[in-house]
Amino acid sequence: MPRPTDPRLEDVTSASITDAMDEMFDHNAHVRDMLTPTPGRELFGPAATIRLVPVREDVYDERLHGFKRVFYEALPDPPEGHVLVLDTSGHIDHAIVGGNKATRLEANRLAGLVADGRLRDFDEIADLEISAWCRGSSPKAGSKDLMAVGANVPAVVGTTTIVPGDWIYADAGGTTVIPEDHLDEVLDRAVEIEEEDEAKAHRIRDEDPEEILTEGA
Repeated sequence: MPRPTDPRLEDVTSASITDAMDEMFDHNAHVRDMLTPTPGRELFGPAATIRLVPVREDVYDERLHGFKRVFYEALPDPPEGHVLVLDTSGHIDHAIVGGNKATRLEANRLAGLVADGRLRDFDEIADLEISAWCRGSSPKAGSKDLMAVGANVPAVVGTTTIVPGDWIYADAGGTTVIPEDHLDEVLDRAVEIEEEDEAKAHRIRDEDPEEILTEGA
């Protein structure tokens, strides 16, 4: 698939998409407190997922649990335009992607990644043609701390569940997860919410403080 684009994205934000999701579903659909080495780059694409857990020396096998192998197992065909989602099983302080791993994303033409962990080599990643979102930076690699155990399985980032094929949208305001079968419905409603908010802003600019203060008096 080509890199995903949608004209509606010019008129929406993570906030309006989250509002639309909140109207339609009761489950949590947004991820808070994400940072990026690529500010100004929005992220949009369907999710491919990898789950990582703390290393067990008696279990670890590079042929089965090495990041490179699980990365290619997780990728759809074609991989272009997808968003790699990395679930660290809550171990968010480990750096799970650096410049080399991020280069692999760029080489396979992924749109970017959302990592429930830290990244290293922020400057290198910023020079790549991907958008990356994470829990922060760290100079220490976490490759000896976590091992990849699942490709294209349900993943958790923060308190949000992401299943393969969900659409991910991230901007400076946050990260939002849209179910694959509801993408059009959610984006259409998000556009309407933006229009409603703009109308409210106009009313606020025109409101009369005296009239508000005397209401009900």
